[in-house]
Amino acid sequence: MIALAVVGVVAAPIGFASGLIHYHPRGAGVIARTMLVAPFIPALGEEAPFRGLLIPDRRETARAWVAIFASTALFTVWHVVETLWQPAQRHLFTRPDFLGWAAWLGLWCAILRRRSGSIWPGLALHWAAVVIWIGWLGGPD
Repeated sequence: MIALAVVGVVAAPIGFASGLIHYHPRGAGVIARTMLVAPFIPALGEEAPFRGLLIPDRRETARAWVAIFASTALFTVWHVVETLWQPAQRHLFTRPDFLGWAAWLGLWCAILRRRSGSIWPGLALHWAAVVIWIGWLGGPD
């Protein structure tokens, strides 16, 4: 998936430099659980409202950049809002490097939604990014 490579090329150097990511492979059980849960939370739970509802496909309008940028901004801010009921994640979800990652991933998920007319490519990208981060790169368990 080209979008995953593009997301990774930008996110990896930032993550390694800031310590947000580091090589830390988890056990097969954690990886399997993440692979099974991540399609729903966070992928579908975030792709449906932030891309499915907010991003028009090509048939709906020729100008979608405002919607793409608004969706990306709302998606990024959403992670900070989540700390209201997930206070244990506050240290992570308020880090500037994490929020930059969220914005970058959200932008690409929005572009995929716009180009394809479907949330599924963005959902796959979101899922893959979460599985890689949690499974091998030191993301939260």
